[in-house]
Amino acid sequence: GESRYAEEIAHELSDFQEANPVGYGIHWTCTMDVAIRAANWMIALNMIKKWNREDRSFWKRAYQSLFEHGVFIYQNFENHYEVTSNHFLSNIVGLYFLSSWFVHLPEGQEWEAFCRKAIEEEMTIQILEDGSDFESSVPYHRLVLELFLGVARLAQVRGHSFSPAFYARLRTMVE
Repeated sequence: GESRYAEEIAHELSDFQEANPVGYGIHWTCTMDVAIRAANWMIALNMIKKWNREDRSFWKRAYQSLFEHGVFIYQNFENHYEVTSNHFLSNIVGLYFLSSWFVHLPEGQEWEAFCRKAIEEEMTIQILEDGSDFESSVPYHRLVLELFLGVARLAQVRGHSFSPAFYARLRTMVE
């Protein structure tokens, strides 16, 4: 509830945007990083949304940057390998988060439709019937579980849901 925290978040986001134009530099070489950053920014911005900042230009720049993140992700999926991985899953999870803020735009609707389908597919591709991640790594299992739990929770908050098969496999992942 203290404005100094909101001001620090605003400062960090503005500093990043100024120092890292979309598509240029190390922070744009891995779409997974872009997607996770976008989801984290959305959470941070949601935490300070009640902060009454008179500088509306900050919010305009923040939304513009998030939209640009979405366009970047949609154009740079990490699914060009023989098998998709936690990178591609991170891509579509981050984009699904972004679609929730831009669902009133045609791009947001397109992102949401694509992500919902891809998330369902990745649940069956990346998660074995026993609930384990196909990469056979405990840290990857944890990461993938967190990504799937995140989209499940966001869908619930938005009044949406995934298929019963999705939730059944998610339960086996937790077990």
